[in-house]
Formats: sequence, structure tokens, C-alpha cells
Amino acid sequence: MGVHSLPAPGSVGRVVLLGMVSGLKCPNCGAPLLAPGPGVVQLRCDYCGATSQLGAAGAPPSPPLPARGADPPPPPQATRGAVPTSSTSAPGPADLRRFGEAVREAFGAGAGLMEALTTAGGALAAFGDQRAMFNAVAHLANDLEHESEAPVTGDANAITRLASAYYLAANEVARSGTTEINLPFLSAGPGGPVHLSRRLTAAAFAKITNRPPARLPRARR
Repeated sequence: MGVHSLPAPGSVGRVVLLGMVSGLKCPNCGAPLLAPGPGVVQLRCDYCGATSQLGAAGAPPSPPLPARGADPPPPPQATRGAVPTSSTSAPGPADLRRFGEAVREAFGAGAGLMEALTTAGGALAAFGDQRAMFNAVAHLANDLEHESEAPVTGDANAITRLASAYYLAANEVARSGTTEINLPFLSAGPGGPVHLSRRLTAAAFAKITNRPPARLPRARR
């Protein structure tokens, strides 16, 4: 029975093995392992190169140690601050149509703007924070109504277009930190057609989404 040695990859050291099958098997590939010599606590498989730690006498080797230069990858880290994409956060035409019909019905029943938004909000329940949308739409409609004297806060078509613009603006703010809302012919007032054009930074956008306007026009009954 001759003793021979195999160099460990990338090392000048040697792992001593005996030229006799020991009855042990490599836990990595199942190949037979050679019997260890006195004092040897580490076995290396000649077939797959996996290194196993020998436990107490006669005990099978523990699972193979990672091969040199192939450390296990670190666990994946959770991504913080991920933002929704347009495809998952913006409602489509059918969703907006249902929302608009519900707003019109609520206005017809005498509801005010926030009540109408809350009533119709179920049509857009799958598209993120509804309260933020309600607040932003109310701010934009209320401001434009004060500027133009057009009845924007009671116009179902205008409210639906503002809701659609909110979702697009939210995605744009998340990507670039600013957004521009342009809605021509949004409503009509004493002076004719009313257009909305607003450029908002992320801070300004957050301000109109955090809380509703302090005062809104009374419900038009």
C-alpha cells in the first residue's frame, strides 16, 4: 500500500491520501474516497475536487467545503426605494371610463368633489394610493376654478382627465424628480375655454398629494 499525495489547487501544500478505498463516499458526487492516513482530517475527492472534513473516527465526512475561488454569493439585498413603472401604476382607458361614470353619477346625486372621488375611487383601487390621487385632483381642480371661475370641481370630465394626469405625473416625478401637467380645454368658464398647465417639482407634487385643500366649493345640488 503506497502513500501518495495530491496538491490542492492553487496551493503548494499537500493533502495526504492513502491508496486504498476507505468505504467512504464523497457527499458531493458520490465517488469513493481513499482511506485517510493518521492525523488526516480533510479528504479531497479525486473526481469532483470537493474537499470534505473528516469527523470522529469512522464517521462519514461532513458536507463539502466550498471550492477555493468559488465562495457562495451573498444573500440578495432588498431593493429600497423601488418605484412603480407606468405599466403597473397607470390606469387604462376602460378604468378611467368607469371612474368618470361613477364621478358623474355621484355629482348627479349631489355629492361634493371629495365625496364623489371617494365614491368613484373603487374603479381605480388597483393603482396605488387613492388618497394621494384624491388630494392632488382636488388641489388642481380647486386652484384652476379659483383662477378661471370655471366649475372645474363639479365637472366629471375634467375630474377624470385630472385623475389620469395624476398617475402619469406620479410616475414622471418618481423617475426624474419633476413633472409637467398640460391639459388643454379642461373646462370652460366666463372667459371661454380653460386650460391647465402646471410644472411641479417632487416637493410641490408631494405637497398637493399629502392633504386635501383646506376649503372646497360647496356641493352643487
